[in-house]
Amino acid sequence: MLDCGENPESGVTIHYYIKDKPEGNVSLAFLDNNDNEIRTFSSKETGTEGSTTKTGDLKHKEPVVRTESGMNRFIWDTRYPGAVKPDTDEVADNGYDGPIAPPGTYKARLEIDGASHTKTFEILKDPRIEASQEDLQDQFDLLIKIRDKVSETYEAANRITDIRDQVDSWTSRATSDSAKDAVSSAANELKEKLTSVENEIVQRKTLGGVDRLSEPSKLDAKIKEIAFVPSSADYRPTKQAYEVFDDLSARLDIQFKNLQDIIDNDLRKFVVILEELEVPAINTQMASQD
Repeated sequence: MLDCGENPESGVTIHYYIKDKPEGNVSLAFLDNNDNEIRTFSSKETGTEGSTTKTGDLKHKEPVVRTESGMNRFIWDTRYPGAVKPDTDEVADNGYDGPIAPPGTYKARLEIDGASHTKTFEILKDPRIEASQEDLQDQFDLLIKIRDKVSETYEAANRITDIRDQVDSWTSRATSDSAKDAVSSAANELKEKLTSVENEIVQRKTLGGVDRLSEPSKLDAKIKEIAFVPSSADYRPTKQAYEVFDDLSARLDIQFKNLQDIIDNDLRKFVVILEELEVPAINTQMASQD
């Protein structure tokens, strides 16, 4: 309509001028007031725009730093990095976003053709809200703790999957009947213990975000859901939010310890059997994720 304006896009808008289009990669980093890097974006495209998961959710695509000759613009949504996701194609692309940066002083650093250009900017508190700077900082701090615990949860779940896949792989390589029996017996015992931990921390049947009513929620969904409470408005988190987070964190820590005990003891026993059969040991370290 000709008599209507258009709201500006939400976030921090960075305008930058490039004389000649560079051949190499250009990066744009956002840092806090202590020069700690929050997020870095690249001129290299990642993912496929408009692609979807099996459940129909749009896959998240990182914004690209444009490098056209002349004026360019980049909009940062002011969010910190999101949580680690479960290692499966059937995962809903929601509930993993990082928290929004609280009001304060920040920096934008553009690196192009070996040169670095840094500018300082402010994120201001909405003057309409009654929450204080301390309230908003407390909200941010709790959301960061929740994000980190969600990441720790899915890192543990991904580690279980990785170990189980390797156990199945090496079990299938046993040749003689006696070796098959020994390896299969140890493998089944190990996988049962891994599954007992997995069943406490993650509900794989509902990771796609559908049919959440027919299957009981596990600790992953519960720890992830509580982030919606303090992030629903601009206020200091309630006492109950802290209490629920502490309770779920303690329950998750018990399962993380159980998993580490299984790796230190049961997995080690399985590795001994593999060594007797002269097969490679299992790698229990997950590859780092971007």
